[in-house]
Amino acid sequence: MVKMGSLTSYPYINYCKFKAGAFAIDGTNCTVLIWNVKCSLLCQLNGCQTVIPSNTLVLLTDGDQFSCQDNCFLHVKTIGFNAAVFSSSIIFICGFINTTMRKGFNKKTPLLFPDVQTQAINHTFTIIEELFENKVSLNIKAVKDIIRELLNDALAQKFKDDESVINHFGKILNTQFAVHHNVVDYAKTVHMEPKNLLRLFQKLGLQNPSVIIKQKLMLEIKSELIYTNKSIRDICFGIGFSDPAYFSRFFKKNTGITLKGFRKKYPNKAAC
Repeated sequence: MVKMGSLTSYPYINYCKFKAGAFAIDGTNCTVLIWNVKCSLLCQLNGCQTVIPSNTLVLLTDGDQFSCQDNCFLHVKTIGFNAAVFSSSIIFICGFINTTMRKGFNKKTPLLFPDVQTQAINHTFTIIEELFENKVSLNIKAVKDIIRELLNDALAQKFKDDESVINHFGKILNTQFAVHHNVVDYAKTVHMEPKNLLRLFQKLGLQNPSVIIKQKLMLEIKSELIYTNKSIRDICFGIGFSDPAYFSRFFKKNTGITLKGFRKKYPNKAAC
């Protein structure tokens, strides 16, 4: 059993590569990205038997269970990271990719990539592996950037029919989250009525845009608390809140813990 759910200390991420033999992954409290490189695998995904083709990515979140008893597979690579703190933009993309799979096993479809992209993805995982081999100093920013680019490709594959609106919404959210805090503002940026934007998200099986916006704000706040030495007041204004008292209530309402309490829970690695 490979358990990746205890990523509570820096760098909040780990990497594994399997060459042969049975293995299992418990995604409790973390996100796991699985890249199946060469052979089709007969696996168990959340208790259901399925075949994972070669050249596919599988994204596990919120306690998903994955196991494989195949003894002849070659190179299954996994990256596990703490979804609460590792990278807000990556988790945002993961949310888009995997939310459509929440309603049942049949919707948890692996992301199959065309052969022309396989070499590039393999190269991406080779770079990640080399970064993790540096035991002295892991370049967290480089790892984040590489995974983000990889998942952006997966996002385009999954939502290619509605790519322009989804990607536009995502780009605005990732770059202007401190300016826009409500659905009306985002609807204007993608030139849609708010109700039509909501309908599009519902059609794709995605969460309500307002929920996604709130999740993005929460992830950015957590990232600032962990990876910087900024005061809570500076974080408040930097993320677009005008009232520190409301900012504190907003955070506690959505986490059950105070801002100071959260900062104490995870070691501050601003200097790393």
